[in-house]
Amino acid sequence: MSIRVEDASDFSRWVRHSSIHPGPYVPRSVFGDYLAECFEMLKRRWVGRAGTLHCVPSRVISVTRNERDLYSLSTETARFDQFDVVSLCVGWGCQDETVGDGAPAYPLADTILHAMAASHVGVIGTGLTAIDVVRGLLSHGYRGRITIASRRGVLPGPRVTEPIAPVVLTRALLAQMKSLDLRQLLQLVEREAQEHGISLEVPIRLLRHETSPEGSLRTGGGAEDRWRALLVSLCDEAMADAWHLLDNLSRRVFRRWLHPYFQAWCNPMPPTTAAMIEHAWESGQIQVRSRFRRVDDGALVFDNAEREEVDFLISARLGADESVADMNSPLMRSLIEGGLAMCDDFGGLRVNYGSWQVVGASGARVSLYAIGSLAQGARYYVNALDSILRTIPEAVDDALRRHDAAVQSMSPPARSSNGR
Repeated sequence: MSIRVEDASDFSRWVRHSSIHPGPYVPRSVFGDYLAECFEMLKRRWVGRAGTLHCVPSRVISVTRNERDLYSLSTETARFDQFDVVSLCVGWGCQDETVGDGAPAYPLADTILHAMAASHVGVIGTGLTAIDVVRGLLSHGYRGRITIASRRGVLPGPRVTEPIAPVVLTRALLAQMKSLDLRQLLQLVEREAQEHGISLEVPIRLLRHETSPEGSLRTGGGAEDRWRALLVSLCDEAMADAWHLLDNLSRRVFRRWLHPYFQAWCNPMPPTTAAMIEHAWESGQIQVRSRFRRVDDGALVFDNAEREEVDFLISARLGADESVADMNSPLMRSLIEGGLAMCDDFGGLRVNYGSWQVVGASGARVSLYAIGSLAQGARYYVNALDSILRTIPEAVDDALRRHDAAVQSMSPPARSSNGR
């Protein structure tokens, strides 16, 4: 959770030195306090070195470029000119709007307050946002029924903390390869598991729907759960480079059939939360349903037009095979319509892998970068923070390298020893 690439212990050290004494899993609000404090510290340091930093609390709606390759940013009320470099770090897109009249999951406290009076709550989505909602309901003493529904019914599993360093599917191996297909990738994953003595029987059963959605909650905390740690390590260490090598057909198949499961497995929940939800499931308070299709008159509709009537509906859904960036925003439309950017077939904007320059209609925009969710088409994306932390140094290095080269090209030539 550290925001410092060079210091993975920064966040845990900050928690220890603060007056906060949470359990082993820290609430999101505490992480927000950490981010705010880090930002203020960096701001003071930057301004102390005669730098300037302006925070404008307005949404940027357009980016334009002039003939000198300088950029202008516009909000609804102001325009800011003459930027050499622009980094697009817009984060997640808007919540899905196709689920009917469901209340948004956040702000969570407001949603929980309104749901407490219902006898049957429907939650659309089975990812971490849905888990947040269910945990919030149970923590506040909700006694009614809860139905969690999505197309696949894939729940995040409990977190396992054992790190597993890849020895087969490594970045060094991938750097030597010119291409990769999905069959080869899965064979490498299988070889990796064999090297560590890990059985992939459980995830295979989940992929084949031979295990109920609730079955993914159960964990013995032993060797049978090591497959989760292995897949997390592979996604963190190797999947970005592997995704870059995969052909488009392999990418489409992976995104359609495998990515929703990897997204759930690689974004796990705390074991205490899993135990709470498992207990509620065993008591009959919670049910998890797959094959969700739509909302009709406040009811959940599944395959074969089967309906589940609920009293209160909460939307906690962002499809795993959809773009996590909001491509319909005014900002994205201005970039695309102005020829500065193009949509990627696999979500977000088309970028150059490794430098994260945005590719426009006439090629890469030298000083325009996309970070995080906007780069999801070029970089396999299951964890927002991890993806951002690994992308930023490469983009910054590229921007500084190009800046230094431009400065040198404008400098007068050095005098020779004979005075010429």
